[in-house]
Amino acid sequence: MMKKLLCFLLATLMMAGAACAEIASVETTVPLTQPDGPVTITLTYEGPLEIEFAQDVPEGMVRATVHSEEHADVVISIAPSDLFDGRSMADLSEEELEELQTIAGEQYDNPAFATETSPEGNLYLFVSSNDEWDVDSLFTIYEGYFVELIQYHNDFSEQTEADDDFCRSLLYGIHFVQEADNP
Repeated sequence: MMKKLLCFLLATLMMAGAACAEIASVETTVPLTQPDGPVTITLTYEGPLEIEFAQDVPEGMVRATVHSEEHADVVISIAPSDLFDGRSMADLSEEELEELQTIAGEQYDNPAFATETSPEGNLYLFVSSNDEWDVDSLFTIYEGYFVELIQYHNDFSEQTEADDDFCRSLLYGIHFVQEADNP
């Protein structure tokens, strides 16, 4: 029953995501059921977007592709982590951060890294592929969730600073709320 409800909700959100392309603010909510109870993930962005949710993801994970007419596409993947249960990237040791950087860089031949902090104080890792097939990603761990945003142009052309800023703004617009936190 829960799977049917989730599929129905995702289908509704996909239609709403397409409809959101015409309005100035997008707020998409996807409920995840975790051991501690349901978690709602909200993405807020000021501007026109189209959001496509992947249907073939494991239970408890969300993957959505954000399309913008002005910027590179961004694939957002969010999944809970037993390894980092309840911790955020800023809570990790230097060794754990170096291990995450190594893992994040394994998908690229010649990666470049930058560790940055969001306006809210969340630490994240920016990874650039630095090759002819320009793909960049932002990666963080937030309250026990892996959050990765991968951005690319359909023709894999070079990312611009505006593309990077767009991707960062999407990361900054992701919020997690435990159901118990809701009034």
